[in-house]
Amino acid sequence: MPKAVYADLAAQRIIQAAEGWLALGATQAAWEELSSVDAAYQMNPAILYWQAQILVALGRLGEAKAVVRRLAGLAPTWRLALLDDPALEPIRL
Repeated sequence: MPKAVYADLAAQRIIQAAEGWLALGATQAAWEELSSVDAAYQMNPAILYWQAQILVALGRLGEAKAVVRRLAGLAPTWRLALLDDPALEPIRL
């Protein structure tokens, strides 16, 4: 399996685990899961998107805004998703 594909699968597994923790109300565990992603993939739009959601859930709104700005600059196609996500309502820019 090519290394890039493996990395994408690894990132997907981390995102799924974080989503699971978040669904269970274990917000800190969700954050720790996302924080475990390899540094090379921390600019992955999906990782950033979930980081923003979890930071909002943790009440870390300033950090969440910074992540949203980074994501919007890195992947402009994600802007609509950011605007439509009710979980990000507390940090509407």
